[in-house]
Amino acid sequence: MLLNLLSGKALTHHTREVIVYRPKGYNFPASRGRSGFNFREGGKLIYFGIGCADGSEQFFGDWVIEGVNRIKINLNSDRVRPFVLNIIFCDNDMLKMQRYTE
Repeated sequence: MLLNLLSGKALTHHTREVIVYRPKGYNFPASRGRSGFNFREGGKLIYFGIGCADGSEQFFGDWVIEGVNRIKINLNSDRVRPFVLNIIFCDNDMLKMQRYTE
């Protein structure tokens, strides 16, 4: 089920302690920049980080489900270390998680 909910979705960062992602097109309040993911089938992804002048910076990488609620992310960048996303809640409209750097 998690794979079906994540694949092909562009998700955008919303809060701080527990990270909340929403589908692309969600009506967020104004912000100075947001991070996000576009999970692709086959374990590929694009990570959108906050770049210079609050712009967006893209990193390509891979994702793999490591357990019932864990996704490991590896980006093709020396600037971003691999990390794990611990899924707290996931449905068609929202993904809540915590991020841990390995």
